[in-house]
Amino acid sequence: MGAALRRQTWPVRLAAIGLAGLMFLGSVVLVALPLAWLWFLSHLDLAYLEIYFLALIGCPTAIVGGVWVLLKLNRAYTELTERDGRPVLEASITLAVLIAVGALIFWTVFLGASGDPNRGLWPS
Repeated sequence: MGAALRRQTWPVRLAAIGLAGLMFLGSVVLVALPLAWLWFLSHLDLAYLEIYFLALIGCPTAIVGGVWVLLKLNRAYTELTERDGRPVLEASITLAVLIAVGALIFWTVFLGASGDPNRGLWPS
C-alpha cells in the first residue's frame, strides 16, 4: 500500500473502494452490452435486417458511452487516491472479460445449441 493511501482517512478509503467496485461493475456491463442490445432488439417486432442495423448503430454508441463513464471513474479514483488508477481499471476489464468467456463456455457446454435455426439464441 502506498504512503499516500496510508495517510488517507477511512471515508477516502471507502470512497476509493466504491469507485473500484463501480469500475468493475461498469466493465461487466461494458462486456455484456452487445448481448443486451441483441436481446432487447430481438424482443421488438422487427425484421432481422432492421435488428442488426439498429444493433450496428446502437451497440458501438453504447460502448463508447460506457468507456467514457469508465474513464471518468478512473480519473476520479486517480484524483482521490493520488495514485495511478490504470491498474485497477485494467484488472476490472480483464476480470470482466474472463467472466464473459466463462459464461460463453458454460452456455455452450451446458445449455448447448439446439441446432434449430428457427429457435434463435434464447432457449425457452
